[in-house]
Amino acid sequence: MTWTNLHTGSLFMLPAVISLYCLPDIAEAGSIPVNPPKILKISRNHLNLSCQVDPGLLQDETLVYWLVNKSFVETAFPDGRVQVSIKESTKFIQSDLIFKSIKDIRENTFTCVAMNPAGMDTKILLKRNKTRKTRKQKRWDS
Repeated sequence: MTWTNLHTGSLFMLPAVISLYCLPDIAEAGSIPVNPPKILKISRNHLNLSCQVDPGLLQDETLVYWLVNKSFVETAFPDGRVQVSIKESTKFIQSDLIFKSIKDIRENTFTCVAMNPAGMDTKILLKRNKTRKTRKQKRWDS
């Protein structure tokens, strides 16, 4: 019997490929601990809100979305004043809300939701309180 080597290291790669292909099944069986997604940070600059998520081992199964006052973005802004952008890398998923007006950010409460079969995580960005303190109140609060 003669062996022909078509791909160097192919016998060693086979178990790795099988493990990666079967990862969700192995994870469900309890062999590999799979954590729910974790929201790493929510950041805000002038007309954008960003939510950065660590999906753990289930990047393809992780869903990241925004709620505005407990409604979907498309329901809260049906006229398209707010756009959603998703960027994926090997380490995280980032979802951005892009606004046309700063007023839309100030007057609403936003929730970033990340979920996959292992669980979910949420972070809330509350609207700003419009009341301002007088100098006297600031002095007493210090």
